[in-house]
Formats: sequence, C-alpha cells, structure tokens
Amino acid sequence: MNGQNVRAQLINVDDGPVGNYLRITSPTDTTGIENDETNPLVTKLTNGDIGVIWNGYGIYNDDGSYSYETYFQTLQPSSFDILSTDNARSAVSLVDAALQSLNLQRASLGAISNRLDHIVANNTNAATNVSKSLGRIQDADFAAESTSLAKNQILQQASTAMLAQANAAKQNVLSLLQG
Repeated sequence: MNGQNVRAQLINVDDGPVGNYLRITSPTDTTGIENDETNPLVTKLTNGDIGVIWNGYGIYNDDGSYSYETYFQTLQPSSFDILSTDNARSAVSLVDAALQSLNLQRASLGAISNRLDHIVANNTNAATNVSKSLGRIQDADFAAESTSLAKNQILQQASTAMLAQANAAKQNVLSLLQG
C-alpha cells in the first residue's frame, strides 16, 4: 500500500456499497483526504487492521428529518510493503497522518471535557448561590413574621389589660352605688 489511489467505498446499511467517496491520491498528501473531509478518527480493529472513520456532512431531508453520514476505511498494516524506501515512507506517512488525526481528536475531546467541567462547576456554583439566597429570603421572612406576631401579641395583651381595667372601674362604681 503506497498511498496512491486508495479508495474507500460508501456503504448503505440496507443496500450495500453505493460508490466511492474518499480517495487518497498522492503519497505527499499528509492527510490523504479530499472533498473537505478532515480529522478522521483512527481505531485499531481486533484483527490488527487500522480503521479510519471520516465524519461526513448532515443533510436535511424533504420530510424535515436530519441525516448524518459517516464513512469508514480500513488500513491493513500487515499488507504494507516496507521493503523499499518509498513504500516504507508511504506507510510511515499514512501512520503519521493517522496519529496526527488521533491527536487532533484527543485534543478536541479534551477541550470539550474541559468546557463541560467548567459548565458543571459554574452550574453547581449557581445552584449553591440560589439555595443560599432562598435561605436568606426565608430567614428574612421568618424574622419579619416573628416581629409582626410579637407586636400583635403585645397589642392583644394591652387590649385585654385595658378591658380588664375598664370592667374593674365599672365594678367599683357599682359597688359604691350599692353601698
């Protein structure tokens, strides 16, 4: 495998192959990818082959749904002919491109993970602040209600005391008149 004219086939799950989509045309091309498809995801398969997945593009369908296509190609390191210098360089450049792509994906995922960690920390902080604020509001409401209750109890006790004095004065006048 020398990196020239390597093709991947577009596969439809129901109908099988539907045509070539991806083409590596030059061993000097560092990514080997045309048609604006960049950053492939590289994975090692159980049989020792290297799988490369290119994310495609999304399409809005007539019914309003959204389709997203992903493309897959395998590289078979066991089939690399590295006995000649040119073939070895081609194999190394393919592996380098795959590793570079893998590093880009890892960096992208690391950045996403970091952003998610900050979002979680920010949301946790906001939830804590809301909880504290709610507690302060409830404490302030409780203090205001306690003050109002004490005031009303004092007014009620004063009213009862005045009524008792008024009734006592009335009883004193009656006892003087009777007596």
